[in-house]
Amino acid sequence: MNVHSATPSSKENRPARNTATRSGAAAYISERNTQAYLLARDTVRRVQRTASLIGEMSQRRAGAA
Repeated sequence: MNVHSATPSSKENRPARNTATRSGAAAYISERNTQAYLLARDTVRRVQRTASLIGEMSQRRAGAA
């Protein structure tokens, strides 16, 4: 008898495999994940800042035309 189903079971009642917290413990993020997070955060901020500057420039040009 095959005890494994073809479709995965619902994950609603199961905790995530790679949770950052252990039961009763404080959150833990590896140094590598921390660095990746910080790089991604800085990249998003740079993109947002660039987009807002480009938007301001295009509005000024549209107003001058």
